[in-house]
Amino acid sequence: MLTRVHRRRRDEQGAVAIVYALLAVMLMSLAALGTDIGNEVNRHTQTQTQADFGAFAGGAQMTNNGKVGQTPSAAIVNAVVASMNANAPEDDNGGIQTITAAQLTDGDLNNGEVRYTADGLQVVAPRHWVSFGMARIMGFNGTNVYADATVHAYSPGLRVMPAFAVQGCDYGLQTLADPSGGQATSVVPPLAFPTETNGTQLQSPLGLKNSSGTTVTTFPLNSTGNTIDVSATKWNQSSYIGFFRSDDLTAPAIVTVPVPNAPYGTGQGSSSVRTITVPNSVTSVETVWWVRVYDGTSATPTSNPPRTGAGSEQWSTQSEALPVVVGAAALQCISGPTSGNFGTVKFVRTDVQASDFLPADIANGLQKPLVPNIFSPAPASGQCDANTPGAIISDVPTPGLVAGTNCVDTDTGLPAQVATQGLIQGGSFSDGTTYPGLLTSASTTPGCDPNGGSNQYPVNINNTSYKLNNDVLTCFFTNGTTSIADIAKSSYSGGPVLDPSILASPRFFFVPVLKVQPTSGGSSKYAIVDFRPAFITDEQATAAAIKGSHTGTATNGITIQGNDIKQLKVVFFNFDALPHDAGKNVMDYIGVGDPIIRLVK
Repeated sequence: MLTRVHRRRRDEQGAVAIVYALLAVMLMSLAALGTDIGNEVNRHTQTQTQADFGAFAGGAQMTNNGKVGQTPSAAIVNAVVASMNANAPEDDNGGIQTITAAQLTDGDLNNGEVRYTADGLQVVAPRHWVSFGMARIMGFNGTNVYADATVHAYSPGLRVMPAFAVQGCDYGLQTLADPSGGQATSVVPPLAFPTETNGTQLQSPLGLKNSSGTTVTTFPLNSTGNTIDVSATKWNQSSYIGFFRSDDLTAPAIVTVPVPNAPYGTGQGSSSVRTITVPNSVTSVETVWWVRVYDGTSATPTSNPPRTGAGSEQWSTQSEALPVVVGAAALQCISGPTSGNFGTVKFVRTDVQASDFLPADIANGLQKPLVPNIFSPAPASGQCDANTPGAIISDVPTPGLVAGTNCVDTDTGLPAQVATQGLIQGGSFSDGTTYPGLLTSASTTPGCDPNGGSNQYPVNINNTSYKLNNDVLTCFFTNGTTSIADIAKSSYSGGPVLDPSILASPRFFFVPVLKVQPTSGGSSKYAIVDFRPAFITDEQATAAAIKGSHTGTATNGITIQGNDIKQLKVVFFNFDALPHDAGKNVMDYIGVGDPIIRLVK
């Protein structure tokens, strides 16, 4: 009996020894595996760091977010190469690898790559081999580690307005208004031949009649058979009545009609009337035309407008010109120098009817994936089309909404009805859902109304009451010494002085800047050469307009007459005054200033 017990114990001792041996092998294998996995994880972290740093370095060189298939610029690739080589992890197949631009652009993801994806700029780090040590006991020789990083470029702010500014209307406080005003006394914009002044004195108002002889206040676009009764005193050998639409000297912008019985008048006498037929070339352009009288004796002028070289032959005084509105009234820049204007950019959409593009763009921002960007280098003429190298155009149905759009169609002036709908009334999308007007979409920033309070600005349009955001620009200054006068000029270099909260105000937006003045009624497209930050307010661009000054008026830049906006005042200022830290208030990069680069994957 005892012998049997001792035999059983010897058998169990042998089994325990086997278990101990197996456990020892397993523990050693786990320890080896743990060590090698730890090495793999560490190497992967280093590889991910290499990809992250490379992506940020490349992102800093981005001028747009690119599109799938677009080749990254040499500047981007070279920046990625330099960063990845400076942060290269070891590779157990050959030490630290030196990365070249060629391998990052050869389409082989195994040796690294720089490319655009739908999310932005992606940097793929080369595969790095990690050799295993003790894990070889289990049959694992090693593994490759992978890593990639994607960055996206942003600009501060939430929207680009579907409008343009030209040099002369792109800095300081600018008044955008219907120049005709609908009043007997009009605000006359700069016109051609601004210094000329003859003795003939136009009498307001002009007598506008349609083809049926009915008195009207405006002429419909493309209407024919219209006439105008021009009343004046001291007609003095007057030979032509001219229609002007700007300070443009070219023939399409100045249309002349002979005065009946020219040369008419002797410079004496009371008021008398001359009736003329309005040329179709006038009613074919939706704008405000300005009527002036040309005194001179030339029966066969050699140019348009007529010029004979005689110093006594001049146009009537610019400030006394009288308006003729064709089509819908439009807001134009009337306070800047003669070289600039403000108008509409025709950014297309797919979620509303074509007639509703502009108000939807104002209220909601541009529809993605359309993102405007700077055309660089821009054509010397400032104009562009589908055949211009580097031109990117959005249109529906082809090519659709395109990121990086830099060549745009325009109209002179911003239609008053469109501005009213987009800023105040709102509208609806094609699927029936509605959207509010931009200025009704957010409350006044606390303490930022013109009186230092937080009240909304009440308006009434078509018997409907609206409450508008009532922010003033000076409320967002971060110090008490910088003024609007400082930042509202191209030479400003004082750095960020505006609080990030300005970016969320619906009164803040960007406006594309064009190189040349668009031709009213023309068919050309124009290159975007810059973007200017803008803020709706009537605060003056003076040294007194500092933080806490509350220099805005009760209307704060928005004048309503009837059921439309008749005047809109906007301060344009330098991009460098904007905050670097934009928080969540960002939009896709538009090509101005340093991009805000964020890791998205």
